[in-house]
Amino acid sequence: MGRKSFMKHILSIDTGAKAIIVSDSRRSCINDNKTFIPMLEETLHEVDVRNVTADKGYDSEVNHKFAHRNAGVNFIIPLRYEVSLDRTTGFYHRKLKRNSPLRSIINEAR
Repeated sequence: MGRKSFMKHILSIDTGAKAIIVSDSRRSCINDNKTFIPMLEETLHEVDVRNVTADKGYDSEVNHKFAHRNAGVNFIIPLRYEVSLDRTTGFYHRKLKRNSPLRSIINEAR
């Protein structure tokens, strides 16, 4: 049985202006991680970016590193794997886990 064929649509949105900045559609089964950096670079050419949010599919140390070092933006993303801080690897994964805005929201809900 072969892989299912479907369209994947990726958007970069300015939530303040309520506008789509960059749009890309692909028919192939491509990993989200591989689309993050080109999409962010294209977005940076169009608008000033301070914060980037994405779903778990974009969680990788490479993406965190690029967002912080090369693009100079805050990268807010749920971590893919829920493990304790001492078992979390990668500088940016550990930093996000320590300073996660989601951590304070979850603690307030309890």
